[in-house]
Amino acid sequence: MKWIIAFSLLCLTSCSNSIEKYWTAVKMFGKKIDFNVNMQANILGKDTTCTDVFNKEYKILVCVNPHGCSSCQLPLYGWKQLIDTLNDEKLAFIFVINVSDFSLFEKMEQTNKFSYPVFYDPDAKFVAQNALSKTKTVQVLLLDKHNKIIGIGDPVKSQSIYEYYRHVIKGDG
Repeated sequence: MKWIIAFSLLCLTSCSNSIEKYWTAVKMFGKKIDFNVNMQANILGKDTTCTDVFNKEYKILVCVNPHGCSSCQLPLYGWKQLIDTLNDEKLAFIFVINVSDFSLFEKMEQTNKFSYPVFYDPDAKFVAQNALSKTKTVQVLLLDKHNKIIGIGDPVKSQSIYEYYRHVIKGDG
């Protein structure tokens, strides 16, 4: 477990010398994420039900906050490619979008033909309940079967984080 934390922290701090970010990450490791929040699931703007994603052995949680340029910070095409690449029975991707107007995000989904479920959390109850960052535009976490954080970072934007997530999920190496 120590090597997992050390590697993830190395990946996180390699882009920044911020001690504050380092200690924030240290505090997050092992923290349990609670999905007991009423969020509406959608696929391409249409309501859907999908509870099976919460029961997978691994979950990549992507939280999108309304700060900055969501389309810049959340490249759906890259996520679509990642989902196809890491296609595994024991893995789910959970996208939580906490904006009040979903029309822009739904246009992004349609433009990118992103037909994966997203959960709308307009009041940011999920972020508040789990004490996640309210200032980051996109926050990506790797969770285990107990919903505990075992990885932090964006595998679409960082090859080393992608390799780490792939290694954990596939169990190779």
